[in-house]
Amino acid sequence: MIGPRKNMSETPVFLPQTSPLHLDFFQPGSLQRPANGDIHRKTTPYTILVQTLEGRYRVRCRGKVFDLPPGGAALIPAHTPVEFGHFGGKRGIIHSHWVHFRFNYLGLVDFLTFFDTPLQLPRSCSGEIRRLVVKALRGCEADTGEPLRSVSEYALASRLLELVCRVSRQKEEALERLEKQKLRPVLHHIHSHLEQPLRIGSLARRAGLSPSRFHACFMEEFHQSPMRYVKQARLEKAARLLAGSGFKLDRIAEACGFADAFHLSHVFKRHYGMSPKTYRIQAKD
Repeated sequence: MIGPRKNMSETPVFLPQTSPLHLDFFQPGSLQRPANGDIHRKTTPYTILVQTLEGRYRVRCRGKVFDLPPGGAALIPAHTPVEFGHFGGKRGIIHSHWVHFRFNYLGLVDFLTFFDTPLQLPRSCSGEIRRLVVKALRGCEADTGEPLRSVSEYALASRLLELVCRVSRQKEEALERLEKQKLRPVLHHIHSHLEQPLRIGSLARRAGLSPSRFHACFMEEFHQSPMRYVKQARLEKAARLLAGSGFKLDRIAEACGFADAFHLSHVFKRHYGMSPKTYRIQAKD
C-alpha cells in the first residue's frame, strides 16, 4: 500500500501567485489485500476519487448505496461521511487506487463546491482515471525532488479536476455570486488570520459598515452569522491539518484560533461527531 506524503501543509503545492486556483492537497494511494465484506468508514477534508481494479466496493454515501466493480470509480465530496464495504474478487483480493485532493478558489472555498458532482463517475472515464492515478503513484515512488515533483503533482491534479468538472453540473449562480461578493476582502482577511482573534466589530470596520449592518449583509449573503462562518472555517482548517500533517493537537489548536487542545477537541467532536484523534486515524487509513 502506498501512503500519503508526509510533508503536506496548508501551503499550496504549486501555482503562480496570480492564479485564483490553488492546489492545497494531493495524495495518491493504492490498496491490495484480502477482503470479505469488511467495512471502513471515513470522512476527509478532501475530495476522494477511488477506483476499483479487482474485487468490488459497496459504497454508502448521502443515503445512496451502490457497487463499484472493476474499473468503476466513485467521487466523495469533502467533509462527507462515507462507508466502504470491501469484497474480494476471484482471488479473494480487493485491489484499488485512489487520490485525495483539494483545490481552493481565491483562497476561500473548495473549488468543487461550485459543481454538483456525481457519486459514481461514468464508465467512459475509467481509462483516463486509471492512467492519471497510475502516473501519480509512479510520481510518488520516483525520487525527482522539488520543485519538479510539485509541478508534476499540480499537472496531474489539474487533469483530474478537469475530468471531474466535465462530468459535473456547474452551479453558475454560486460562482457568479462569489465573483461579485462585496464582502470578499473580509473573507480573505478571515481565512488569512484564523489563528488570531476575529471579532465582529473589527470585521465590520474592515468592510466599512456598522456592526449591525455588517451582520445583516453577511446573513443575506451566506445565510449564517459572521462568527459562525469563522468557526466553520477554523474547524475545516483543523480537519485539513489533522488529515494532512503530523502536527500535535495543541499546535493545530493554536494555528486555527482555538484556546487550547481541549477547546478544539470539544468543538470538533460536536461538529464532526468524532474526536480529532479518531478523525485523523480514519482520514489517513
